[in-house]
Amino acid sequence: MKLGEARRDRLITQRELATRAGVSAGTITRIERGNVAPSLETIRKICDVLGMQPREIDEFRDVITGTGTELAPITA
Repeated sequence: MKLGEARRDRLITQRELATRAGVSAGTITRIERGNVAPSLETIRKICDVLGMQPREIDEFRDVITGTGTELAPITA
């Protein structure tokens, strides 16, 4: 499942997810667009808010398995 889809299914805006996860709204936007690879800490925070496991979110699978393409890392 895509991050944006999971977020919308829970009726959470990008801004609300960002606030609750302690990251910027821009970070959520960049992750959803596939422009950045989030840190493991950011992944954990977002998944905690969504009540999901990282392996359930498409954008996080490659990061947690170490098989992703080279994207700009971010810290939140």
